[in-house]
Amino acid sequence: MKKWMILLLCFVTLFSVGCTNQEEETSLVEDGAFLFVYDNMVFPLGDVFLKDTYGDALKIDTEKGREDTQKRTYTYEHYEVVTYLVEDLERIYQVTLLDDQVSTMEGVKVSDTVDRMLQVYGENYQVRNDGYEYFRGDTSLMFYVNDSSITKIEYRYQVETSFDDVEDSNLHFNF
Repeated sequence: MKKWMILLLCFVTLFSVGCTNQEEETSLVEDGAFLFVYDNMVFPLGDVFLKDTYGDALKIDTEKGREDTQKRTYTYEHYEVVTYLVEDLERIYQVTLLDDQVSTMEGVKVSDTVDRMLQVYGENYQVRNDGYEYFRGDTSLMFYVNDSSITKIEYRYQVETSFDDVEDSNLHFNF
């Protein structure tokens, strides 16, 4: 019941300012897509990255592509945000949960078991590399696994575009 109330509250507040009454990290579904929320900040995959909203990153790595494209990785304490800068717009394409201090709204976090993930998200997944990937709309939620334990969780924006000669197969980009 508590999760339904939190979900309803977030949906109402997302349409005005953002999910400001959320106490913990969440993964919402908006328009059939995965959406990551952490510490009252919404990370809408595919939307413009608002650097000032998310605070100072511990580390920023930049990789240049052809013409006016850039890939940036912002590393925060418990997660990373990967963006692509194309035509002066920096968009969020991936959010990676790095440790067990962040979780999805459903409570799945790094260090949980595959059984826990299956219990929460069900059997409608695709096996990828070292994990399981769930799809909703233009987004996916990837659980990396080692010895039946979740080692990393990634939210991904599924998009096809080309940047350069280096392929980033996780994001379906050529960079």
